[in-house]
Amino acid sequence: IIDNIELESEVENDFESIKKVIDINLIGTMQVNNVFHKHLIEKGKIIIVTSEVATMDPLPFNGLYTVSKNALESYAQALRQELNLLNQKVITIRPGAIKTPLSSNSLTDTDKLAKDTILYQKQADKFLNITKKFMGTPLEPAKLGKLTYKVSMKKNPKLSYSIHRNFGLVLLSILPKRLQCYVIKLLLNH
Repeated sequence: IIDNIELESEVENDFESIKKVIDINLIGTMQVNNVFHKHLIEKGKIIIVTSEVATMDPLPFNGLYTVSKNALESYAQALRQELNLLNQKVITIRPGAIKTPLSSNSLTDTDKLAKDTILYQKQADKFLNITKKFMGTPLEPAKLGKLTYKVSMKKNPKLSYSIHRNFGLVLLSILPKRLQCYVIKLLLNH
C-alpha cells in the first residue's frame, strides 16, 4: 500500500519515484489480475479502482500520479476488451479524494514540494495555497466500499462509476488543453 507519493516537478523528480508509483498503481494491478484471473467465474467481474484524475489532464506537480492513473485506466479498457470476448466484465471506479494516509499526506507533500523545488519555488507556494483552499473533505473509505459492493452485485453494471469528484477539477478538465494551460499559468504565476 502506498501512503506517500511525493509531489514533484516532472523535470526535478528521480527515477525511483517514477518506478515506485508505476509499480504500485499499474504493475501491481496487472499482476493481481494475471494471477487471479483463472479463478474468475464465467460472467465474472473485475473492478479496478483508478482515480478521478484518471481521465483528466495532469496538473503541475501531480503529473506522475495522474500519468500512472491514466495508464491504469487504459489497462482497464484493454482488459475490458479482451474479457468481453469471454463474457466477463471489467468495471472502473473513479473516486475523488478518499480518507487515507495518501490524502492526509497530500498537504504535507505539497509543502515539501514548495520547500524542495529549485525551478518552481513561486509556483509551488501558490499551488500549496490553492490546494489548501480547494482540497475539500476526503470521502470515507466505507462509502467507496459500499459502491464497490453494489457494483459487484449488479447484473449489468455500467463500464465506469465516479464518486466524490472535485467540482473544480471537473470544470478545469472540460476546458480545451490550451485554455487549461492558460488558467493554471495564470493561477500559479500571478
